Amino acid sequence: MQTVQIAVVLALGALIFGYRPTGSLVALAAILLSFSAVLSALGVALALWSRSRDAALSLSNIIGMLAAGIGGSFSTVSSFPDWAQHAARLSPAYWAITAIHEVSLDGASLADVATRIGVLWGFFAVIAGLALVQFRYHRE
Repeated sequence: MQTVQIAVVLALGALIFGYRPTGSLVALAAILLSFSAVLSALGVALALWSRSRDAALSLSNIIGMLAAGIGGSFSTVSSFPDWAQHAARLSPAYWAITAIHEVSLDGASLADVATRIGVLWGFFAVIAGLALVQFRYHRE
């Protein structure tokens, strides 16, 4: 679902605002798919680790807003205090936004953003692993 939402936002950005990335479209797609995988894993993990649906929804909103904010969705990370610039790297949004910026504005290729995509897949592995642990616990 996240992939569809991101694709719609990009399509509307192209139609309404003339968004045209200067870098590789393959790299942009890889970033978006990777970030979507992280968000999907986070949703599954929260659903499995929460005691109720309401708790999972509340947690997802809180974690989503905090991760997006510290990751640079609301303002540039370079405008943060030093400690917050370092903390931003703990958010998958930071890695996705930085990679999207590089592809969109700096003409980056897939090779240029491969490390950032790898970090996103690292987040995915950790979050999916936590979900799997809880899933196995529920099945027993």
